[in-house]
Amino acid sequence: MNRILIPLIASALAVAAIPASAQEIDGVSVEIRTGGDDLRGNDDNAFASIWSYRADGRQRGIRRQVNVSDRRIKDYTTTRVYFDTPDGTEVDDITLFSLDVEGFSGGIDGDNWNVDAIRITAIKDGITVKEYMNEFANPLIRFTGDVHRFHRDLRVR
Repeated sequence: MNRILIPLIASALAVAAIPASAQEIDGVSVEIRTGGDDLRGNDDNAFASIWSYRADGRQRGIRRQVNVSDRRIKDYTTTRVYFDTPDGTEVDDITLFSLDVEGFSGGIDGDNWNVDAIRITAIKDGITVKEYMNEFANPLIRFTGDVHRFHRDLRVR
């Protein structure tokens, strides 16, 4: 097994044994593992979003820049993005994740970005209470001049 993915797999085993349904959460953690093609930054940037749909019908999206301050994300590194959730957000309210890139032209002169793994978890009091997603491949997604979005429905996991 690839030594790079072992920390993500091992961290999946640390999910707390707390019943997840109807439990309020403090936030959502997203870990993104860059593969063998970096994200250059500057004009080529990545944004992660989570969407919640609450029982009262309210829908909300929260978006964060993955490469903060337009920085480069080096090959074979893990970047973490944390989303504080509004008071009253329950673990099952989180419904959708998307990862988007902007400024990509791809090709030899443009940027491409390989993402080899994504892990998304719900956090309460600093403890992982639910794992929404833990996917990996080589690459899981390759962003290019033609591919700008990756998304997952988190309700089916």
